Parts: sequence; structure tokens; C-alpha cells
Amino acid sequence: ECRRLNIEVLPPDINYSEGKFIVKEGKIRYGMAAVKNVGSAAIEEIVKIRKEKGKFESFIDFCEKVPTTVLNKRQIESLIKAGAFDSTGAKRAQLMAIYEKTIDGISKQRKNNVDGQVSLFDSNSISEKFIPRDNLPKLKEFNEKVKLNLEKEMLGIYLSGHPLSEFEEVIEEMSNTNSSELMELSHEHSVEMDRRLYDGAKINLGGIIIKKQNKVTRNNNLMAFATLEDLYGSVELIIFPNTLDKYGEIIQEDSIVFVEGKLSYKEDENPKIICERIKSINKDLKKKIYLKIEKDKNLKEEKRKIVKLIKNYPGMNEVSVYVEKDDKSYKLPKKYRGDGSNKLFEVELKEILGNDNVVIK
Repeated sequence: ECRRLNIEVLPPDINYSEGKFIVKEGKIRYGMAAVKNVGSAAIEEIVKIRKEKGKFESFIDFCEKVPTTVLNKRQIESLIKAGAFDSTGAKRAQLMAIYEKTIDGISKQRKNNVDGQVSLFDSNSISEKFIPRDNLPKLKEFNEKVKLNLEKEMLGIYLSGHPLSEFEEVIEEMSNTNSSELMELSHEHSVEMDRRLYDGAKINLGGIIIKKQNKVTRNNNLMAFATLEDLYGSVELIIFPNTLDKYGEIIQEDSIVFVEGKLSYKEDENPKIICERIKSINKDLKKKIYLKIEKDKNLKEEKRKIVKLIKNYPGMNEVSVYVEKDDKSYKLPKKYRGDGSNKLFEVELKEILGNDNVVIK
């Protein structure tokens, strides 16, 4: 909803977040108490310590100021995964590698202090005011997919990005609705608002499968229910046995797919999509198919061959045709999109137009 309204949601942060969500300068700051495994009591103590002792300058600084009686290792791990320490400048991968040893070291130091085993060096260090710095290993940050999955695990949502972001343009272009519009059907006034969406309407929608559950029918066939998440929310998918048999390998959790089907909309129920066709979305979808029809060719006949071939190899890659005789390029309608990842399709195009007149990139 925030994405739809163009409202930025900032991640939880040990230096800026409160327990609850707060609004600052038109942006929403994620509340730390909403991080999985942490809890509001621990966050209240962290906020109190921050106000008393000042900003946490590093991970070690945080661990020295916040006792383990307030926050245990599991809770600190959850905050790291959620990105709550990003403002200290440390990478999440680095902190995941050292947080346990760091906590153990500080706990041992505290015990030594209590036992009167503070060395001369320690005494000098304590008497001088300094900012403890993290001894961070030389590690690359987690890749985008890992970071986002950790956020989803801890926050229940993708926050710093979204697995669909790199495919946003393709999905927006190929979809005829989104989950937010579908959910609005549940509102009493929405039937009059959008006459495109009705029970049985054709639906084209891209997204990521975040949940899948198989079910055995009365006829002992396997069907499935799944949840598809796009950039605006989520919607339930119904996959009957014939469709599941055909597309079962694609219908897996974390798969990015494009769904074609019919809207199932009943009063007092959330809208659902009955799936008919499912296609995998990958980086190949960003490729475009460029074709050239040479001036000595029969334009009408070449167009007929191209259209026939595209129907044999339907896909989601945009097709542009340059007609040499007219010195003009034409982008074919959405219904004439080909499968740019299919090598046989490429070979047959080159047989018709010539090797130099087919480019897929």
C-alpha cells in the first residue's frame, strides 16, 4: 500500500527507530519491536539506553552499552538480518560472522572487571573516552537475493528492495491488473470503480510465489493453492490438476512467474486467480527480438511467416521488425511476442530472414 501511495518505508535502525512505527519527514520508519524474535521489552531498554548514553557508533559500542540481560544473541542476530545495524557502516555479512565472538568477548571482559582482573591497559582504555571500532573481517556483503530473504524472514516483508524490481518494467507492461486493484474489489464501492474486473475476467499478472500448498482432490488428483506476491501485495492462486501437471516444475516457492487465468470473485471472499497458463520470468525476458526484412523480399509473405512462427513459439519477448524497403521499424503488438530463449525459434527465424537479419539481445 505504501508503494502504491509512493510513501517510503525506512528499515529498522538501532539509532533511529523506536519500538513502534514512527513517521518522520513524510517517511515511515519501521519499528524495531516488529522484528521477529526481538520483543517490545528489549526495544524499550535499547531506546532508553540510546537516549541516556548517545548514538551507537559501532556494533561493539552497541554491545558494550546494552547488556546481555537486555538482548540475547538470537535477538541481536535478528536485528542484524533485518538491517538494523546498517547505519554503523558494517555490512550484514560481516556482523553475522563476528557477532557471537564479539558478544562473548565483551561478556568475558565484564566478568573480569567484576572479578577485579582489569589490566593496566584496560584501565587506561576505560579512563580515556574513545569510540570502540568493530574489527570487521574482509567479507563482501550478502548478494541482493540473500539480503532480501533475510529481511522477509525477520520482517515479514521485503524492505530494502524486492526480488521483482529488476523485472518491474516487463511485469507492468504484460500485466492487466495488480494485487492492489484485485483487493479493492472487496470494498463495496469498487464494483462500480473498475468494470474490467469481474468474476470470470481474464487476468494477466506477474509476481513471485511466496507460498504453495498441495492438496489431493476427491478423485485422488493433485492440485495446489499458492500465494503470488507482486510489488503491491499478494493474491491467492488456484491451480487445478491439469494445470499443475503441465506447469508443476515452475510452480515453486520463490519462483518468479507470469500467470494467465480467470478471476474468481465472490461476495464476502477475497478475489482469487484460477490459473490456466504459467510462465517463468527470468533475465531472458529483458531481451528483445530484432528482425530485418530485406528490400528484395516479399513483405506480405515474410510478415505471414514471422507471425506464424511467433504463434508456434509464443513468449514474452518484445519483437521489433525493421522493413528495409520503407526504412522504418515497427514494434509488434503484445499478442505477437516470441520466446527469445528458445534456440529453435531463433534458428527458424534465421532460416526465413537470414543469419544477419535476426538479433536477440
